[in-house]
Amino acid sequence: MSDSPEAAAALAQPPAAPLDLTLLLGDRRFLAALATRLGAEMTIIAFVSSSSLAAVTALGLTPTQDGTAAAAACTIALFGAAAFVAQRRLFGSFALG
Repeated sequence: MSDSPEAAAALAQPPAAPLDLTLLLGDRRFLAALATRLGAEMTIIAFVSSSSLAAVTALGLTPTQDGTAAAAACTIALFGAAAFVAQRRLFGSFALG
């Protein structure tokens, strides 16, 4: 770290203030996007939370079978994400087809 007067002056000043939260919460466009996102997230959480109960009771699966199916779905999703990252690294952008 430098001991120059410029460096000391830069460290003495507070960093630039981030966007004010009250400004964001006063913007109707932000609130509309926030409400939509929160609604979607709560819907996904409710679906995921109740899906194992529905699979066990309605489909007659055992908890072990349901857990195995959930683990397989997560593993497939991770492999898909890894393949996407590898494709981006190999080709530099979205490669469709």
